[in-house]
Amino acid sequence: MNTCYLHIGIFKTGSSALQVYFARNAEKLAAAGIRYPDTGNRKRAEAGLITSGNGVWLARSLLPKSNFMQRADTRDAQLKLFAEMLGNGAGRDLLLSSEFFSDIEPAEMQRLADVAAAQGYGLKILLYVRDQAAYLESLYVQHVKRRALTADPESYIGAIYKDFLHLHFGTFVKGLQAIAGEDNVRVHRYPADDLFATASAYLGVDPATLEQPAETINASLPHKYLPLLLRLNRLKPPQSFSDQIVGALAALEEDVRLSGTARTLLPPALTAKIAGHFAAENDALARQLCIDGPLFPAREKPYISLEEAAASLDLDSITNLLGGLLVEQEKRLDRMDRQISALAARLR
Repeated sequence: MNTCYLHIGIFKTGSSALQVYFARNAEKLAAAGIRYPDTGNRKRAEAGLITSGNGVWLARSLLPKSNFMQRADTRDAQLKLFAEMLGNGAGRDLLLSSEFFSDIEPAEMQRLADVAAAQGYGLKILLYVRDQAAYLESLYVQHVKRRALTADPESYIGAIYKDFLHLHFGTFVKGLQAIAGEDNVRVHRYPADDLFATASAYLGVDPATLEQPAETINASLPHKYLPLLLRLNRLKPPQSFSDQIVGALAALEEDVRLSGTARTLLPPALTAKIAGHFAAENDALARQLCIDGPLFPAREKPYISLEEAAASLDLDSITNLLGGLLVEQEKRLDRMDRQISALAARLR
C-alpha cells in the first residue's frame, strides 16, 4: 500500500517554512518516490511566500461552517481532485501540507482516510505542537499582521484560548490515531525538535539531500511595531499593507533577530491561566510520547506591555519602517509598470 502523507500544522509551528522546503525540493522528493503536487501556489512557496501549503484548498473545503475560511462550495470538486491525485500516482507516495487540516473535524479527516484507502493509500499524519501560550501569542501577532486586528493581546487571547480544539493535544492526537492508526501519527514539539530533519525523517528522505531555506519565512513582527500597526488597523488597511511592512522589516536582519522573542505580550496571570487550562491535555500527550517530564518547558519570559513596546519605537525604528515601506511601494510600482508594458507589447 502506498502512503498519503498529511502535514497538518498546527498553525504557528513553522508550517510556512516547511511548505517552502517541500516546494523547493519537489523534484528531489519526486526522485525519492514522493509527489508534492503543485495545486496552484508552488511558485509563491518557492519564492518564500506564505501559501498555507499545497493542501490548502482541499483543507478549506472540509472546514466546519463556523470557520470563516471554509469553502464548502468546492468540497465535492476538491475531494474528486484528491482521489485523482492518488489514482494517478503511478505507485508513488503523495505529500500534502496545510495547517488548515488541523481545523477540520474528525468526520472529515475520516473522509480523507476513506478516499485514500479506496485508491490503495494509507494515511500518515505529521503534526507539530507548541506551548499553547506561545502559540496564542504568535497567533495574536499574526492576526494583527493579516486580519487588521485592533484588540490588545490580553483581551483578545483571554476570550478565545479555550476554543481551539487542536490545542487540546491529548484528545486531538488520540482522535487522529483513531483514524490513521497509532503508528501513523507522528508528533513533534516546536521549536525543540528540528523542523526540517524531523519532516524529512518521517518521509524517509535524507535531509542532507534537501535544500533548507536560508531566509526567515513568515517573520514575526517586532513588538515595538505592534502598537503602531494596531492604530493603523483602525483604518482597515488591506492585508497587502501589513505584508509590505513585515517584508520591509524582514529585510533588516537585526530587526528580525530582535523581534521580541525574549519577552512576552501575555501578562503572567493569563499565561498561568492558559497553562492550567491545558495542563491535563499536555500531560496526556507527554505520556503518549513517553516524555519524562512536562511536554513543554516552563515559560520564563519577562512581560512587556504594549505601552512599553511603544516606548521602544525610536527614530531609527521609524526610519526603518517608513523607508522600508517606500522601497516596497517603489518595487510594486516597478512591477506594475513592467507588467503593463508587457501587456501593451502583446496587444500591439
